[in-house]
Amino acid sequence: MSEKILLEKTYVFLEWSSVRIAKFPKDHKYTLGNRLSNSLYDFLEGLIYLYGDAELRGLRRLSKKLDIIRYYIRLSMDLKILSIEQYACAAERIDEIGRLLGGWIKAFRSKKDFRQGADAEAQGDPV
Repeated sequence: MSEKILLEKTYVFLEWSSVRIAKFPKDHKYTLGNRLSNSLYDFLEGLIYLYGDAELRGLRRLSKKLDIIRYYIRLSMDLKILSIEQYACAAERIDEIGRLLGGWIKAFRSKKDFRQGADAEAQGDPV
């Protein structure tokens, strides 16, 4: 269930970010703006691919992608492209997305560990 919430929160953040990226000054719109926009789209696509068919490696890759997005947002504020208020709003949304993704990773690990333990038990191996 949290995966669906994560998808929705990411979609809303992408929508919010797209409006701000469209207002980036020309000297940053086609460099930082494109990188940020592409990273956000890649993140959303990655979530969609993993939804219902998650793998730990893919989830970790998305976590790294989210770290990159964090730095792009921070750089946008440092370059005075985003106001401090816009940065704070973006950071709050990214943190929430990160917590949801972290929860998904933790739940996935627990299921994986549980399945490995059950398989070992079924074979008579001590866990």
